[in-house]
Amino acid sequence: TYFKSGVCILDYTPPELHNDLLERLKAALKGETIHSQRKIKLDDQTLYYDLSYMPYFTNGKATGVIIRMKDVTQHALLKKELDESNERFLAAAVASYDLIWERDFEEDKYHFPSGHSKIFGYDVSEVDRVEIFLNTVIHPGDRVMLLEFLKTCYEKKAQEINYPLLRYVTKDGETRYVKARSFINYNKAGKPK
Repeated sequence: TYFKSGVCILDYTPPELHNDLLERLKAALKGETIHSQRKIKLDDQTLYYDLSYMPYFTNGKATGVIIRMKDVTQHALLKKELDESNERFLAAAVASYDLIWERDFEEDKYHFPSGHSKIFGYDVSEVDRVEIFLNTVIHPGDRVMLLEFLKTCYEKKAQEINYPLLRYVTKDGETRYVKARSFINYNKAGKPK
């Protein structure tokens, strides 16, 4: 929205937000660009906005402020819903001794939930690299078979993999039998991502 010259932005701002707005305007007039997110209750709806306060310069001096306001309500609500769903999913996985983890093929790294430590005894940072995981957690007698199995699956562009029964070695040396499944996404070049 564009305001006429001489119109005060405070006239369009709820009184309880005046001090916060004035602080942001002062910072912008010092040459800083300020970004924030604001949640606004309007009737029975909650709206979310990204706000940017950007200095406007004349002859190298900040002489005004441009305020950009973008409605991000849909994105914020979807993120909130996704976060809540992930929390429920991880709670159920921990309670059931199921482990769900993700492999980042570009970084050659695993992302484990905290339940991994409870079941296998390793801190997740100890075995997050693929090579370390294979040489530490996978039983030595299963490593070659697993690597050959995965190579074949990747060559076939398998999207769902049901692994053979594998032996995992816990941090204290105990062997655990694991039945695993993977779901793999491939990029346009046909590489796992």
